Amino acid sequence: MRTFESGKWRVWHVDCAGVLAVLALTTCAYAFGIRPLVERRQEESERARELQGETAKRAELEAALRASAARLADTQRFLTAHQLVLRSTTALNAQLARLTALATGAGLQVDSLEPGREEPGPNCTAVSIRLAGRGDYRTLIKFLGELRAQAPDSSVVQFSLSAPPSPSHPTVAFGLSIVWYAAPKGTLAQR
Repeated sequence: MRTFESGKWRVWHVDCAGVLAVLALTTCAYAFGIRPLVERRQEESERARELQGETAKRAELEAALRASAARLADTQRFLTAHQLVLRSTTALNAQLARLTALATGAGLQVDSLEPGREEPGPNCTAVSIRLAGRGDYRTLIKFLGELRAQAPDSSVVQFSLSAPPSPSHPTVAFGLSIVWYAAPKGTLAQR
């Protein structure tokens, strides 16, 4: 067995102490210097990615806002140009007479015309009307076109057709659900 000489033992001991000191300094440098810099750089890159995403989202929202503003301006120009005046719900009988005249004028036979429930809203009162009758398909299409042109305050929200499977008998039975937009309750409207 070999024994260390007293001089070599001191050198080895000093070398170990130096290695431990270098390890301690390296650990401290990493823990208090390098690691925070790396973490900060990672956080900055994450923030930069988030900022890019938020910037892209903002650009999309601004484009959507500009498009909505353009549509609103178009709608306001349309409303200004057409000035649709809604009549009071007290003119319901006149509206029913107008619908009957349009249908019979187009060549349809009106079997029933029934007003429904009034649904008041802030801008208008929606009155449902059920129209049922008979006629051929082309006459019904003609009536729908005339309804759109002559009664812009009304819209067809549902329709049904039924016909016997006979080419010699082109008459169809139809049912239309129409909504008449009248002036809102509590306002002075044209009668």
